[in-house]
Amino acid sequence: MAYKTLTAAMKDIFKSRVDDLKFFGKKSIYSITDMIVAEIKIGWSGSSSDYTHLVVTIQHKENGTIAQNSFIFEEYLERASTSHPNAKSVRKMYIWDDIVDFDWYIVYPVSTKPIVDAIFEYIEVYR
Repeated sequence: MAYKTLTAAMKDIFKSRVDDLKFFGKKSIYSITDMIVAEIKIGWSGSSSDYTHLVVTIQHKENGTIAQNSFIFEEYLERASTSHPNAKSVRKMYIWDDIVDFDWYIVYPVSTKPIVDAIFEYIEVYR
């Protein structure tokens, strides 16, 4: 499934929690308390067109950053079966920018629920 924007990709990743989040480009915000929010953004490593993980930053509205953690797709997501001949050579699961749109590069996750669950388990520590 191709996405026209990174916002659309983020909304698809967080489809089970999309109503809990406010989306802004490649970033989303989740209110933990009146004074604490979680900022979730899609991050890259190595190349600005290869998005390999999600970064969660817990922010206090007056005092700034409380904590930050990265959630790497490959560590949380199971690869879906594929008949693509190059699937085994893809070392890291990632979303890429192919100039026209954004999509998972060759390897797709079975579900994004495991990474979403891990992120919200992390966020709940700060409630």
